[in-house]
Amino acid sequence: MHTMHRRGQVCASARAAELPIESVIGLTLHEVGHHLAELVWGSSEQNEADAVVAKLLGVRIMYAGPLLIQRVSASVAARILGGRR
Repeated sequence: MHTMHRRGQVCASARAAELPIESVIGLTLHEVGHHLAELVWGSSEQNEADAVVAKLLGVRIMYAGPLLIQRVSASVAARILGGRR
């Protein structure tokens, strides 16, 4: 996934669907966080994307696996999905 190459757009590969839902949500929130950080702080570094998501949404983005892919906890994923998994 990536963002900021076109204003207001987040792009995702279909391969993202192969990841655990916690990673899909974490990646999506991180990429949306880039846009939010730009609006809130006027810049959008990697750490700022995660920080703005934590500040505005109360969600901590973590990194897991050998590729350090973004993810959220299972409880956050369940909450976002309305209790469904």
